[in-house]
Amino acid sequence: MPDICQYLKDNVTTRRINTPNIASTNTLEETEEDLPAMVLLQGASSSPDLLIVQPTVELCTIPVKLEGNVEVEAILDDSSQVVSIYRDVWEKLKSPIHTNQAMTMELANGSRDRTMGLLPNLRVIIGECNFYLQVQVIESASFEMLLGCPFFTLAQAST
Repeated sequence: MPDICQYLKDNVTTRRINTPNIASTNTLEETEEDLPAMVLLQGASSSPDLLIVQPTVELCTIPVKLEGNVEVEAILDDSSQVVSIYRDVWEKLKSPIHTNQAMTMELANGSRDRTMGLLPNLRVIIGECNFYLQVQVIESASFEMLLGCPFFTLAQAST
């Protein structure tokens, strides 16, 4: 059925669309060379304001104390399903972990890695607030601590 094949092809094929609403960079003081990695788009509303989308944004971190004696920078990540700390931080705490409660985690890059175990009821101090969190210990990580969705739920926080 060539008509159906053509219809499907027309509706699923990716195409470049020239949009007349794209703002030119000469409306700003910078030239196009000054903004190599930024995309300039006209706002969706009828206002002539420009929206500048940057290629990266800094991570949100906060200083925390663990068990009242170990200070770390914690990354806030409400899309992570666990709270975790790096092995070196756990070693400074000198707290026993429950290796029988280790879990397999799927990382952001799609790979899977098994945690070392669980630190139950780890006291996390933020300002004057105490939180007791169930924290997984990770063998290798690019962060000291990651405060995921369980922390946001406990703290009744939102972003």
